[in-house]
Amino acid sequence: MNIGVIGTGNMGGMLAKSFSAYRDLTVRIINRTLSKARDLQEEVPTLEISRSLDEIFRDSDVLFICTKAADGLEILETFASRLTSRQMVATTISSLPLEKMESLTNAKTAIVIPSITQAVNSGVILVSYGCSFGDEAQDTMDALLRRIAIPFVVRPSQLRVASDLSSCGPAFLSVLLSKWSEAAANTGELSTGEAEFLLSQMLLGLADLLQEGMTLSDIIRKVSVPGGVTESGITSLNRNTRDLFSRLHESTSNHKRSSKIIKFTTA
Repeated sequence: MNIGVIGTGNMGGMLAKSFSAYRDLTVRIINRTLSKARDLQEEVPTLEISRSLDEIFRDSDVLFICTKAADGLEILETFASRLTSRQMVATTISSLPLEKMESLTNAKTAIVIPSITQAVNSGVILVSYGCSFGDEAQDTMDALLRRIAIPFVVRPSQLRVASDLSSCGPAFLSVLLSKWSEAAANTGELSTGEAEFLLSQMLLGLADLLQEGMTLSDIIRKVSVPGGVTESGITSLNRNTRDLFSRLHESTSNHKRSSKIIKFTTA
């Protein structure tokens, strides 16, 4: 299978590297700044650099467009009509309506939202399929994505809040853990580095428990003893974080609505 990746930033570069680990996949990349594509190829020599957008559109069985919104829209408007119904095109641009993509091409269209966890072939990758994706085509795309993550199908209306959890979630959780390590260090009993080490190892162990089938509720119940120190801490957390995540989802939703697409022009 021929995989094309347009845009080699954080998400596109990660997808290209993850797929390149499989010998039965040929991964071609292209970036507006050629030096960035070459830097990625130096890191992963099996990657091929396409000479033009026309070439990568022509040669890809599955094409991932991982650019800024305005850039991706212009690329699709210019080249998507050249795709055929046997090809699949997915974008990481969550603000681009599937209906708009479908109006520009005969290819099967989807929105795919990766997470940094795919760098280690883990976590969830969100997928929202367009109407042109039949069951067989979805099976093919799911099988491809399953190589690097757990595909999780969502409706377009669910993309924003689901992205907060699976894609933005690692950064959000890292912020919380960083603040926690700072608070622990402020007690004077541990350094920030020691606190970060303990929290990191705790998080790895927690992931193992979840992998073994325990739920979050199970873990809370097993660790929290009535009248114990954990229960006291949970009471404090419930009191001080009651609206924290509601405000977080509200903020990301408002940001999406207020974002402007700036027209992309080529020099």
